[in-house]
Formats: sequence, structure tokens, C-alpha cells
Amino acid sequence: MYVFVDVDVDPNNINSPLMIEDSVLFETNGNHQRVILNAVGQDAYFHYYETLNCNETWTSDKPHVIYGYAIVPKNCTLTILPGTRVYLHSNSVLAADSNSTLKVLGAPGNPATFQGDRLEHDYAEEPGQWGYIWLSALSINSVIDWAEIKNGSIGILSDSAYFNGIKPTVRITNTKIRNMTIAGIYGRDSWMEGDNIEVTNCQQYCLGMAYGGRCTFSQCSFGDYWNISARTTPSLLLNNWYKVNDVTIIERELIEANFYNCIIYGDQTNEIGLDSSTVSGVHYNYLFSHCDMKTNINTSSTSHFNTNVFGDPLFANTANDLHLGTNSPAINAGDPAIGILYPFNLDNIFRSTYNAGCY
Repeated sequence: MYVFVDVDVDPNNINSPLMIEDSVLFETNGNHQRVILNAVGQDAYFHYYETLNCNETWTSDKPHVIYGYAIVPKNCTLTILPGTRVYLHSNSVLAADSNSTLKVLGAPGNPATFQGDRLEHDYAEEPGQWGYIWLSALSINSVIDWAEIKNGSIGILSDSAYFNGIKPTVRITNTKIRNMTIAGIYGRDSWMEGDNIEVTNCQQYCLGMAYGGRCTFSQCSFGDYWNISARTTPSLLLNNWYKVNDVTIIERELIEANFYNCIIYGDQTNEIGLDSSTVSGVHYNYLFSHCDMKTNINTSSTSHFNTNVFGDPLFANTANDLHLGTNSPAINAGDPAIGILYPFNLDNIFRSTYNAGCY
């Protein structure tokens, strides 16, 4: 057998695909057979079950590919700059260890992107190709700004850390998350804040706040119309307990869960799951103010529901585009006092009207 290799790459563009053609010549009983083998690749940084260097910065010069895991070590920061492409192999995770920080600092029109490493057309919008971005217990002060996160199991998994009492575990802004087989954003006794977020097409939750914690989300659009399989869970979950075994239940305080000028909608009858402990004295505090929601729960309590609307927001594309239709009830449904705090929407356009949602 003889192998001939021909490599074709643009020398002026290090990001161009690498085309490799192998000519394999077989000789059997005096007969010759030539088989052409083609492969496409690209130069990249590969992280294979790796603990990263302290205070690394990832730039957009070449993609970063994660196999297994890449961990930000204790007391260190990973900074990801605009335009950086991060590809994760099946079940792979980007994680921040305790007292470490992840800073995803994309820019308008040049976000940092996270997706699976299968780049064929058929995988472009296929959920479940990788694991999650994990802000583990006691990681601190992480920021995710101007990012696109798609096709994983959980977009952002945030664990217990709000006890530091100074800053949230993570602040998520100007970010799109879609096509997740579990949840877009999932907190476990976590402290999260966010604004200008679009989350779509998740098998269980667009946003899950489990085991208590605290969160505030403003000008966010959560729209869940998952149709790959049956979805029986609401787009939004607020929970403050968990079961250790058949007889032991642990309660955790839901200090606050505030939603201002948000949209929580989908194709279920009820898209808001209020799952509170039955033990008296355990905090379960939440507020929906100037939101557009789909729910069948009783919304008469003014301490929990303030000036909301309940009509179909008429999204442009329920699978991946939550721009509002012309006659959407979410238009002008927002509170100007909140909207003025976030003057630019997810298109980076000045808010001329105070709508519910990120657009």
C-alpha cells in the first residue's frame, strides 16, 4: 500500500480550512486500486482534559477546542475576548473552580461563541452536542457578555456561591442561548443577574432556579417551543427544596427572584413553575413586574405580580428568533423606569419604546 498526501491551505489566512487529500494505492494479486480519501481540518488550540494556566486570555486568532474538560484553576481568571470561537466535544465542559472567575467579554456584532465541534451542516442547530459552562460552587464574579451559546445540554450551570454577599456568582448580559437538552440557564442555590438575554428551544427549562438562591433578570426573553420530543416542564422554574431520599427533604431559601420587563412564553399551558417548600418560614420570594407571561396560576397577588400582560408576543421565529411581531402585546408593556437602565436592546439599538423582552 502506498499513500500520497496533498495539502491545500491558504497561506494568507491561518483560519482557512485545511484540505487534505490522501491517495491510497492498494495492490492485490497484481491488481491496482486507487482510493481517494478527503479530510477537512482547521488549526486550533486543543484543550484535552486540561487545567488551564492561571489568568489565561483566549483570543480570536484560532478556535479553542475542548475535549473532556478545561478548568479555570482556583484563584485564577479565564478571559475570553470578542470573536473567540469555543468548540466542545461530546459531553465536554468548560468549568470555573472555587474562587475562580470566567470573563466572557464579547462585543456587539462580534460575540464569543460556544457550540459543539461537529461543523457539518446537519449539526448546525442540533441540541445536546456538548455538556455545559459550569460555574462551580464558590466560583465568584463571573461575567458573560455578548455571547452566543448553542447546542449543548445546559448553556450556563451556576452553583452555590451567593453567600459571599458581595457580588453575584455570574452576571449574564447581551447573550443568546438556544438548543439545550436540559436548560438554557440553570442555577443551584446560586446568585445570578442578567439583562438583554434571549433563551429559546430547551427541552426542560429556559431558566431554572433550583434549591433557592437569588436572581434578578431584566429585559429578557424566555421562549420555549421545543418540539423534538415531549416537553412537560415550564419555561421558568423557581424551586427552593430538594429530596435527599424518600424521607428527607432539604429546604433552601429563595431570597428573591425578580423579573422586570421580561417575556416568559411558550407552547405549554403554564410556562411558570412555582415549586415551593411546604415548610413554614422558608423564604420563597418572587416578583414579576411589567412582564408578558403565559401561565394559568393565580396572579392576583400584587406582592408577586405587578402590571403584567398575558398575550402571545408574536415572536418572529419561535425556534430561534424572539423579535416581536408588529402587534405584539409586549410592545410598550415594559416599565420605563427599568427600560431606561438598559438603553440598548440585544440588537444594540437604542430603546425607543419600553417593550417587554430583549428586543
